[in-house]
Amino acid sequence: MDKINLIRPRHIESLIVPSEGAVLTTYLPHVSDATIREPQNLKNDQKKVLERVFIQIKAKDVNKKLPTTDYPLKINHPHLPRSLASALVVISLGGIIGPLIPTLRLEAGYMIDQMKTSVVQNMVPSPTLPPSAPTIFDPLVKPDGEKIEPINIDFSVIVPKVGINAAVASNVDPKSEASYLPALAKGVAHASASFLPDQDGTVYLFSHSTNYDWFVKDLNAVFYHLKSLDTGDLIVVVYKNVRYTYRLREKKVVAPNEISYLIPQHGTKTLILQTCWPPGSTAERLLIFADFIESASL
Repeated sequence: MDKINLIRPRHIESLIVPSEGAVLTTYLPHVSDATIREPQNLKNDQKKVLERVFIQIKAKDVNKKLPTTDYPLKINHPHLPRSLASALVVISLGGIIGPLIPTLRLEAGYMIDQMKTSVVQNMVPSPTLPPSAPTIFDPLVKPDGEKIEPINIDFSVIVPKVGINAAVASNVDPKSEASYLPALAKGVAHASASFLPDQDGTVYLFSHSTNYDWFVKDLNAVFYHLKSLDTGDLIVVVYKNVRYTYRLREKKVVAPNEISYLIPQHGTKTLILQTCWPPGSTAERLLIFADFIESASL
């Protein structure tokens, strides 16, 4: 369909209609005395732009008077309605922000927990023990002093600093989706090639960080907050009613095809935690290395 401008300088009373179904654009508030005629030469000088109006012209309207009306006459308006345009903007923003909502929720929850801990620590003075009182080491304590009860005394992992307390599925093949996907849907998996906590070797645990889904809890994004750990932080693995405590030594980001850490290391009791990196991505892996420091019955 052709589009032409309806221009009405003072000395021009006619309009070119080059083809049937042309769309005419007028810049005049009133065109009641304008006449559509056969093609003539129009000059584009003395254009007076007042407002834009779109009028559908058919072949039968040639050489007929345009109807008298107050403009703008909104016929076949090429622009989207404002409400529809606003809706498209909202949808576009939702497509950008929506995938980030699970991550934002996790971050906000962690920040709130840290603020609560800080308030409690500032309000409650630390108890002072007499010199003769023995010091009892208990890693299963939250930063605010609250006792942590393992979610599963048969096999679980606890990271007090970031609030991780999750059951562990043992002897999961990390190379088989049929094996590890059901385990990760419930929590944390223990790599079958690695040692168990009561053995003299490396314990290898892995889990999700997060994923772009509206319900993060359904994905058990257990290891999302591993990124917030620092050297020296404690990690506890509970296995068969015994707690095994490890101290974080190193954090490392590696390629997903780097599997040398899965090779059983005999002779040294260590712990490796693995999750996806960055959170919600499978581009790389975040590894947490921790050294064994003590064990005790629950």
